[in-house]
Amino acid sequence: MIQSASTPELQNEFLRRIAHKPYFESTLGTHLHLFGSHPASGWAFYLLPGSAVLELRGGSAVLCGALPGGEAGEDAREELTGFLRFLHADTLRTEHPLALPRWQPAAPLTLWELPKGRTLRCRRAPGGTVPDKRRRCCRSAALSLRERPQAGQF
Repeated sequence: MIQSASTPELQNEFLRRIAHKPYFESTLGTHLHLFGSHPASGWAFYLLPGSAVLELRGGSAVLCGALPGGEAGEDAREELTGFLRFLHADTLRTEHPLALPRWQPAAPLTLWELPKGRTLRCRRAPGGTVPDKRRRCCRSAALSLRERPQAGQF
């Protein structure tokens, strides 16, 4: 059964299900923290059967986790298909390939991550390069404000 993650307990379960999953933990977790307690925000968060969660906004949906296998999984896929059709979703991003009736896969998205504790190598600036630490935005703002007409002048 699809269940709205509208209470603090269900939101905690949503966060538990996406924990330690790159992209999903940071993106869906941030969206839930920002918009989960604001029903009029346009974001919706759901718990699905198995270990799956669903995030919806407009015609776009993101599914993380797995639906159950066997007959329960077939029922869950059918319910999810009807739910997405009812909400007029036209895009579904999933953690794992998912066969849903009348949905066809597009090109897969690839997620790359560094092993834990590793960082990208930083290149050094060419010799003799000195960083420019002057504040240019203040000068730009002063120039743009200077060119504005004074109040009352048209």
